[in-house]
Amino acid sequence: MRRRSASASLAVVLLVVQFSVIAPIASAADLFVDTTTDAVDADPGDGLCATAIGECSLRAAIQETNALGGAHHITLPAGSYSLTVTGSDNDMAAALDLDVHSSITIEGAGSGSTTVSQDAGDRAFEIFANGVSMSDFTISDSNGGPGGAIDVSGSLDLVRMRVTGNATSGDGGAIWVEPAGTLSVSQSRIDHNAAGGAGGGILAAGVVTLADSTIDANAAGAGGGGVEVVAGGSLTIIRSTISANAAGGHGGGVLVAGTAAITNSTISGNLAGGNGGGLAAHGGTASISYSTIADNLAGGTGGVDGAVTIEGSILGENGSENCSPGVTSGGYNVSSDGSCAFSAAGDLTGVDPMIGPLADNGGSTRTHTPHPS
Repeated sequence: MRRRSASASLAVVLLVVQFSVIAPIASAADLFVDTTTDAVDADPGDGLCATAIGECSLRAAIQETNALGGAHHITLPAGSYSLTVTGSDNDMAAALDLDVHSSITIEGAGSGSTTVSQDAGDRAFEIFANGVSMSDFTISDSNGGPGGAIDVSGSLDLVRMRVTGNATSGDGGAIWVEPAGTLSVSQSRIDHNAAGGAGGGILAAGVVTLADSTIDANAAGAGGGGVEVVAGGSLTIIRSTISANAAGGHGGGVLVAGTAAITNSTISGNLAGGNGGGLAAHGGTASISYSTIADNLAGGTGGVDGAVTIEGSILGENGSENCSPGVTSGGYNVSSDGSCAFSAAGDLTGVDPMIGPLADNGGSTRTHTPHPS
């Protein structure tokens, strides 16, 4: 039997070591973006985040993770990342918006330090995959449709994010959640977005959860200045504030044609051209518990309109009336006028709730606090 010489064996070992050093990593588990310039990846799927000049752009990182599949982490340092690559959108992030097909986490350096914007006339992100997470950066100045900044057909978690200054001529000024999509927003702010259609901040056809977040100063040409939930969609709001939003139609703060459950939250200072300056449930149902609905205005009912059940909540100074006839009580509510016709256990009607202005009172969002005269 022929024996391999020691020198031949050593050569094989050296070749194996050399190959393991220069070969691309099969799974790009952790990518670090090192340029603010928008450029495509030179060879998606080779395991390297590298443009033609060897830099790792945000677009290149997403193209690489799309090609590799699996779960990945992308670090996005402080800076302004403008998406400028034009061309035909192939849904693989080669041009226009950043199409996400793998379970990535994108982590910025803080919403005041890291910003992604779209300068090529499209939204910033389109989420196809499940298990996508974004944290600690701002998405601004994008103009897609539907969904000015983000279109979600997979699942997306937004944590400590800001989505601001985006627009669409259609629905979902900031975010459009498709029927198969799921969106979770926590410790975040969605503000100053605009939709020519419905849902100035968010248009929810899928499942949306807001926690410890603010939906503020968004505008819709149709209904749902802050959020609209269409038939088949669902919305859960916990410890959040819906404020200063405006709708040309119904639901200055929230319009519900699906289902909505709102707990420990504030709906304040919203405006509707139709009914429900704070919230309108038209074709859907909503429940509000342990919340404050105040200082909302509308062409019709200023506060809450439609098929809404309210429990343990405060309604005060909502235009001409706090409630429409369809609103029912679960008990222990306070209303500054008699329009709600509350008569369940613990209800108080025609009583000034004596709350202070919407302000920073130490919680995660602005609130109204008791303000005795």
